[in-house]
Amino acid sequence: MNKARKHYERTVNIIPENATVNNNLAHILWNEFNELDQAREYFEQSIEIDSNFANPHNHLAKLLYQEYSENEEARNHFEKSLEIDPEYADGHYDYAEFLEEIGEDDLAEEHYNRAADLDSELANNDGKGEDDIEGAA
Repeated sequence: MNKARKHYERTVNIIPENATVNNNLAHILWNEFNELDQAREYFEQSIEIDSNFANPHNHLAKLLYQEYSENEEARNHFEKSLEIDPEYADGHYDYAEFLEEIGEDDLAEEHYNRAADLDSELANNDGKGEDDIEGAA
């Protein structure tokens, strides 16, 4: 993953106004290098570049609640992500996990069901995370 990190860091220096590149670099920094503050900055930059890009809203929400315990801000980003793309299966699944974590089980179940309706792999929880890096195969 170090090679991917270097690639995205070079790319973000060349085209800093690319929301996808910022989102993908943030994802790598968080999940592979545990560089939370830097990841947060790149997710926020991605959203600043394109506020209608659902993926970084979802990932920032996950980061905020899992690493910073900023649940209210996390909720806002989850909801914005799903407002932008109501068909975003992983977004519904991740929001359901968050809701379950904070004790909103009924609403969580609705989002788990919606995620499963949109992506049958999520029905068994084995498809989670496949869209983490935008454009990844």
